[in-house]
Amino acid sequence: GIMRRVPLEGALSDNTDKEAQVSGGVMVVMTTSGLLGIDLYHLLVGDGQAMLWTRGPGDDGEALAKRRSTMTPFGAPAVRYCINSATASGGVIPELKLGPVMGDRVLLLQGGELLAIDVITGETIWRNSGAPQSGTVVCGGDRVAVVSSSTEQVVEFDLLDGRKLSTKRWKYGVV
Repeated sequence: GIMRRVPLEGALSDNTDKEAQVSGGVMVVMTTSGLLGIDLYHLLVGDGQAMLWTRGPGDDGEALAKRRSTMTPFGAPAVRYCINSATASGGVIPELKLGPVMGDRVLLLQGGELLAIDVITGETIWRNSGAPQSGTVVCGGDRVAVVSSSTEQVVEFDLLDGRKLSTKRWKYGVV
């Protein structure tokens, strides 16, 4: 319940709402411009050492994605981060989607590529380009899945090394 401001620098300091995942003492924040890792202990202490890492948009400084809001069937707003430079393929708009923090890694869907990123260093642990272009990233045990209602698929991967394990049909609507 304590409010703390996190000073953001450069391209990651957009003024829009951010999406975050928290695990233990680390928070990973996604903006339209990229990701950043924050050490919550240092944030609480206020010693200026809270920023662990940033993964920005690249050399051109432009945002990776645009925020688009839609309404859920329950009337609540849902925010999607649609990748800027990509074009829709088969009616599917590629998304930037933050997944859960699982141990030492956070999962990220980046327009058809699933990445596991080290929460302490921000380095890529593994990547697999066999994921759907959009969907929701879920995890259980030693498996991670991308559930894509637009392609009607559930694609499962090994959490430790990113191997693609299976592809199944998804017929249950939008996650």
